[in-house]
Amino acid sequence: MAKAKYLEVADELRKRIEQGIYSKQEPLPDQETFAHEFNVSRLTVKKAFDGLERQGLVY
Repeated sequence: MAKAKYLEVADELRKRIEQGIYSKQEPLPDQETFAHEFNVSRLTVKKAFDGLERQGLVY
């Protein structure tokens, strides 16, 4: 079974956060930017962010 798109996006964002690609002092790019980059809807990105927020990785 294929992995849900929002989980794929969340996994990639988690990896980037853990690798230090995104600085803790700077805000992440907006949802529209990620939607364009990953070729998904903004709602998919929001769902990915919601999961990362529950894990304490973003706020």
